Amino acid sequence: MMARKFILFEDKQLSSLMIKRCIGVSTEATYELKKIDSDFFVEG
Repeated sequence: MMARKFILFEDKQLSSLMIKRCIGVSTEATYELKKIDSDFFVEG
């Protein structure tokens, strides 16, 4: 018989793993980040 291993997590560690693995969570909003394209402003 194979031995089973149990790992106990604290609140922050558990919630972090749930978010990382998408377990028991859903996406409520997403955000788009913009940055300046410096090549656009290069003079030729």
